[in-house]
Amino acid sequence: MANGPRTSRQIALELKGLLEGLKIDPPYIFVGHSQGGLYINHFCRLFPDVVGGVVLIDPVSPDDVRFRQELLPRVYKRSRVDKSKSLKVQGWFSGFGFLRVMKPFLLKSPQLAPYRLLPPKAFRAFWNNFLSPRNPQTALNEYTQANDPRNMIDLKNSGDFPPVPLRVLVHHRDKMRDAIVRLGDLSRDDADKVENLWQELMRAYGTLSPQSKIVEAETGSHLIHLTQPDVVLRSIFEVLQEASQA
Repeated sequence: MANGPRTSRQIALELKGLLEGLKIDPPYIFVGHSQGGLYINHFCRLFPDVVGGVVLIDPVSPDDVRFRQELLPRVYKRSRVDKSKSLKVQGWFSGFGFLRVMKPFLLKSPQLAPYRLLPPKAFRAFWNNFLSPRNPQTALNEYTQANDPRNMIDLKNSGDFPPVPLRVLVHHRDKMRDAIVRLGDLSRDDADKVENLWQELMRAYGTLSPQSKIVEAETGSHLIHLTQPDVVLRSIFEVLQEASQA
């Protein structure tokens, strides 16, 4: 059972305890998607000696607050960068059991389309977690902490990122911009402002290690591991090979 605030430090400590409890010996190769990238970032700074390599997939940046600071309020709202409102709505619907009734409609939505690519067993696990009333509240707590400047200061003061093999996978710039235009009803120029900042924040991870490489996927989806798993697997194998030669 997880305890304490859902800060990136707390989650990194819980991960360390889990690995030790399972008696999995280092060095570890970590793969982190989206906000998971933020947690792996913090873990690597706290425990650099046990890290063998890292693959980050469209990772959340410690400086994500820049979206709110630098984008016009109208653009920020329509960009869907802010997940708090959708998580609150999901929690409300889940708490009243409406999500189960809405399943046929939700499965046809563009947002859930990539998850339909999962094998049946994996999709059932995803769907059961999606329906859990606790899931949106936990996600909202983590999202709130991830955007708290105090958490970001703590992460950056937790030590240096180790000089290990690192792959940073990012979505396709133009395809994501087009998706932002379509889903957010924004102009191309406004969508470019969102996407340019997003790319800047993700690609900054490439400066953390001298053994890093930025890989741009061909998909405009944030869910690269679902829409282009071959790219993810190839990056993992590359990091494993480089780490084994160290």
